[in-house]
Amino acid sequence: GRSVVLDGVARAGEVYESRELAQRLGARCVVVLTSCDDRDRLRRRVEGRDRAIPGWHELTWDHVEDFLGRWEPPDDADMVIDTSNDPDVSALVDRIVTLVTN
Repeated sequence: GRSVVLDGVARAGEVYESRELAQRLGARCVVVLTSCDDRDRLRRRVEGRDRAIPGWHELTWDHVEDFLGRWEPPDDADMVIDTSNDPDVSALVDRIVTLVTN
């Protein structure tokens, strides 16, 4: 009876399994895929970021670039958001809330 948000780099199989689990439990599963298709901008974001999560290492651009070279995004996302341009975060949140609540 509670909402759950999973934040991660999902692959098609993981999305499929999440959707199957939600269906078995009578829940709704909504997948929002966010990306930054401008690699230069993404690199600046990664290199300028300090997540400061205790116990977690910071990602390097080499790690991200290597992963993106191997990652195949799920093709059945309910919404796809490209953050290449400076996004209006509140407008994006509104779009996601509308998707999730309808």
